[in-house]
Amino acid sequence: NIQNIKLYPNVEFYNSFSITNNDSPTCSPSTFNFSVSAPTQWIARVNESSKDLNAESDPFYNTISLIAPTSSLLGLYEGRLTVANITTSKTYEFPFNIELTSSDSGGSSGSGGGKGTP
Repeated sequence: NIQNIKLYPNVEFYNSFSITNNDSPTCSPSTFNFSVSAPTQWIARVNESSKDLNAESDPFYNTISLIAPTSSLLGLYEGRLTVANITTSKTYEFPFNIELTSSDSGGSSGSGGGKGTP
């Protein structure tokens, strides 16, 4: 899961996650949609917003990115990664904490994992 992120204003942050379709091998592929939410006026996006995954295939790796505008107040915020299996109508929510802080040293990057298991 994506859990705790330290973010600097106006610096893009990247975080990786993976998902595996754990349906039975006899099942057809499933379509997964991905979205990420963050506070209003922040930029929050997912590298690939949709992917068809075969049952019991290798993990699929994707990336979210976040940018907080320089006008944002420093402090603690919450974000959310949503993974929806369109084929089975199941949705998985992965909340994460964001610490918006100031730093003279620039940005931050990191990686984590989120796993949806239908």
